[in-house]
Amino acid sequence: MVGKKDKIPKIIGNVKIYVLKGNKWIKKVDKKNVITNVGLSQAIKLIFGVDTNVFKYIAIGTGTTTPSENDTQLENEIQRFSASAEYFDPHNVKLTAVGVVNQDANITEAGVFNSESNGVMLARQVFEAVSVSSGDPIKVVWEFSF
Repeated sequence: MVGKKDKIPKIIGNVKIYVLKGNKWIKKVDKKNVITNVGLSQAIKLIFGVDTNVFKYIAIGTGTTTPSENDTQLENEIQRFSASAEYFDPHNVKLTAVGVVNQDANITEAGVFNSESNGVMLARQVFEAVSVSSGDPIKVVWEFSF
């Protein structure tokens, strides 16, 4: 039982989106995200070995609805990328996806998932539109701390 003075750890995340211009990655987004209830539940299942579907996908989309802890998917997903994770310590975990955008779009949302399609969403955020063209390289970095 958790007492009044005990603190339950939180997952805190921040999303950064970069677009390659010339030979340089230009940061377009740097924003704290919302951790979802279903994502937190999945994280607990992973800790205790109840499930093995880890969070290793990052999706982008064009939705604009304010993110909520009750979200389960992006509002309008347009593409999902496989991501790689780096663990430095509990205060510095990074999930990075680098890919090529497959259509012209104004990206306004991103999320972290545990499946190549559908799956459980751990985190979501919306932001000012990032204009991309088909064929543009994009990098999405999600930084987490506990």
